[in-house]
Amino acid sequence: AAEDDSEWKDGAKVKRKAACWRYFMCKFSETQAEKIAKVYCKICGPDFIVEHSGNTSNMRSHLAHVHKDVFCEMVTPAAGNGAGGAD
Repeated sequence: AAEDDSEWKDGAKVKRKAACWRYFMCKFSETQAEKIAKVYCKICGPDFIVEHSGNTSNMRSHLAHVHKDVFCEMVTPAAGNGAGGAD
């Protein structure tokens, strides 16, 4: 189970730019205030906590393998937003 819920912050709300942060909660290091120590997937829940490696590769991989539909939605530009696509 997750540790004290008050220690966990929404990854999308802590000034993280990568789209995958929308799907993860994070906990900061007790010794280095700006360093994220652990993350968990909001979809899987807090029973699956992993150490954060300093980048989003493992989080993206988790979404790609475990939550394929979410990953595809995340990496496919929405119609009409000006990102990607041929005109």
